[in-house]
Amino acid sequence: MSRRQRVLSIGVTAISSLVISIFLVHRFDTEPLGRLATMAVMGILLVCLVIAGVGLLIFRRTRWAGGLTLASALSILCVSNIGFRVSRSEGWIVSANSPAVSPLLKARAQVEANEIVYYKPGVTSAEMKSFEQAVLYRGSHLNPGITYFRRLGPSQAHGHDGFAIGIAGMSIRTREQLRTLLAESPLVFGVLHDKALDDVPDR
Repeated sequence: MSRRQRVLSIGVTAISSLVISIFLVHRFDTEPLGRLATMAVMGILLVCLVIAGVGLLIFRRTRWAGGLTLASALSILCVSNIGFRVSRSEGWIVSANSPAVSPLLKARAQVEANEIVYYKPGVTSAEMKSFEQAVLYRGSHLNPGITYFRRLGPSQAHGHDGFAIGIAGMSIRTREQLRTLLAESPLVFGVLHDKALDDVPDR
């Protein structure tokens, strides 16, 4: 293989690895159950690349291709993980800011909501994430009695960022405490109680 061919093959491998990594990070950020699905896809892809790379290394004529294949697997792993970390730290994950939400609960959230929260203008994604984690979550799971979480964008919340949650099996006292925490937060513009998303008028 000529030097020119080697340089070309390195360039193609680098670009392909970058494109795949960007696709994985985008899926991680935007798809329902994106984290679980993306990790599964990436794991299968990396295993296939490693197996192919090791197989190509066995034969002398294909060792260069085997090395590039293994390098591609390593670069996808590194670049994707950097992208995942940045997405978490910057709050770019759209499907949910914590645990993944199942399609069934997401469909339910489209018609039901027990508390709808609108943030004030200027509240950052990191502030939203920190507030939601403190008020709605226990570790990586929603607090007992909160059945789902749905992120609302400005087009869904009268120009505000916000979220909707469902409540079931929560005591009256605990629910009142939750409502107080939501309403009294300096980040929150307003809270609607016992409203379905479809019943909130446009204005």
